[in-house]
Amino acid sequence: MEHEQLLQRARAGEREAFGQLIEYYWPYIFRWLHGCTGTAAVAEDLSQETFLRAWASLPDANVPGPGLRSWLFRIAANALVDWRRRQTAQQRILRCLPTGRVMKEPAAVVAGREFQQK
Repeated sequence: MEHEQLLQRARAGEREAFGQLIEYYWPYIFRWLHGCTGTAAVAEDLSQETFLRAWASLPDANVPGPGLRSWLFRIAANALVDWRRRQTAQQRILRCLPTGRVMKEPAAVVAGREFQQK
């Protein structure tokens, strides 16, 4: 019952109430995302993204108190899908780069040019 009250207060814009919900649900969301990604840093970023998305859509969401956990996990799953899509897109871009050459840092390229000009 307490979570339902916190949810109602959070819907009204009370940040402290939402903060208490985050404290309770963060470990569950984080653990699940960590298991899916295998990386604590990525899981932390996705957990933060999950709660930011939840906060942004909370006033308009039709979430009953008992369904809050499921709703948060659905947001986390969507954040995970988005992250995986970004990873796939980045891998495609990296595959298109020329192989066999070592990419130099921009500063090293400029320094090399200046050295050749002298």
